[in-house]
Amino acid sequence: MTYIGRFIAAVLLLCMGIRAAATIAVAYFDVPHRMAVYFSFTEPQMVHLSRQAQLGESLYPEWREYPHVVNVFTPGWFWIVGTIGKVTNASLEGVQWTGRGVTITFSLIAASLAAYSVRPLGRAAMFAAACATLASGTTWLFGWMARPDITADALGFAGFLAATSRRPPRIAVVLLAAGVLCKQTAALYVATAVVALFWEGRSLRATVCAVGSTLVVLAILGVVWWAGERRVFTDIFFEASSPWNLQHWKTVNLRFFRRAGDAIFLCLIGAIVWRGGLAHGGGERGVAIRWLTLLGFSATAAVVGSAKLGSDVNYFLPLRFVAAAALAEIVHRLCSPSVPLRWIATGGIATLAAAYWTLPNLVVLQRHPAFVKELREEFALREREVDSFASNHGTQRILTNCDDLALRVGNPFIDSFVFKMSVDDGRLHPTRIRDSILRGEYDWIVTTAEVNDANYIASTFGMPRELAAAIEQRYELAFRKTLAYYRRKG
Repeated sequence: MTYIGRFIAAVLLLCMGIRAAATIAVAYFDVPHRMAVYFSFTEPQMVHLSRQAQLGESLYPEWREYPHVVNVFTPGWFWIVGTIGKVTNASLEGVQWTGRGVTITFSLIAASLAAYSVRPLGRAAMFAAACATLASGTTWLFGWMARPDITADALGFAGFLAATSRRPPRIAVVLLAAGVLCKQTAALYVATAVVALFWEGRSLRATVCAVGSTLVVLAILGVVWWAGERRVFTDIFFEASSPWNLQHWKTVNLRFFRRAGDAIFLCLIGAIVWRGGLAHGGGERGVAIRWLTLLGFSATAAVVGSAKLGSDVNYFLPLRFVAAAALAEIVHRLCSPSVPLRWIATGGIATLAAAYWTLPNLVVLQRHPAFVKELREEFALREREVDSFASNHGTQRILTNCDDLALRVGNPFIDSFVFKMSVDDGRLHPTRIRDSILRGEYDWIVTTAEVNDANYIASTFGMPRELAAAIEQRYELAFRKTLAYYRRKG
């Protein structure tokens, strides 16, 4: 059984290595190209806010008036990217590359932390955990795009590991606070660490971590408020008030299953192993509590939170650490001197699951624009089209819901998703934009589809209905390329 177990472990490691290599390859091809991950995840808003931080401008403007640029994230990630951009005197595109570089750096840090967390299980287990973290389906695109999700998640996980270890609690407090300051969803790790510590009976340490990290976050945000950002507290809770939608919940959870379904199996196996570890004392019980608590909190938060409009598989990010730890346990058991039959069977199923969920990575790589001429030309055409039309900024007034173009023409809003959602649910009344449309004040209106398309109006990235009606009334379609261009009638 020993040789069979090691053979299965080798195949399992090979699958995870291939998956990690395919993920790195896709990121390598994506990162240099502006359009690669732009349109699906509102990256332009992140670039705009980082640019604001670079220039020392407000991160939390009065968006209910005009312009309608709202920031629903805590400021930490924008400070990091903006500061690097300021030191390097980066252009707008340079800020984008900086943001992607920061994300990639923390993706690698997260993989290293996952490997470090399972170091007692051996090098093979550490390699498996690192690959599972780096190449998880939950990090697809998010792992190399200019967004704060990965940075906040890595810092939060680092704080969670520090809190549940024997290291000085001040390290955990700083890391947990840093994660929350990069994105407020990292508060999950604060809650998880506190519950895990109370479960272990380390109530004083739990209190220090909870109170300390909360006070640090509130103190820093309080300084931001005092410095003039009067909407900082209101706006970082804005996203939590987004409407929930059952159909959206189904879509996101199905997407998670298609991209990272093996994580579900791994988490279940891990839960069984760690449940048994609770009966033991010392370090083994502490490890079991650590992972069981993170599994419970992250799974609950992901399943519930994914019903909120605007959510995506990034809400499942913490589960990749649990899955990585469970995979490390499987590899460790398979490499043991004596391998029970049940672990041979478990390893075989895990290998089949790993191989099956490696296929999406390989398919995406095979169909990547780097290897498909038609797609490569389409991306290049759209980028040239946006750049060409953006060059008119300054001589012509343009309104657009194409986020990439909006970033470059002084648009009254940047994030088309948040803008439309705010208009649809009544939190925002774009009276000034509508009146400007009806008066024909814009030389051009550029949309991502034709405004009389009912499906487009109903989509989350479409033009709000009242503005689409105003455009139809005052403007006419001039021509259509990858975008739709409208000019004044008559």
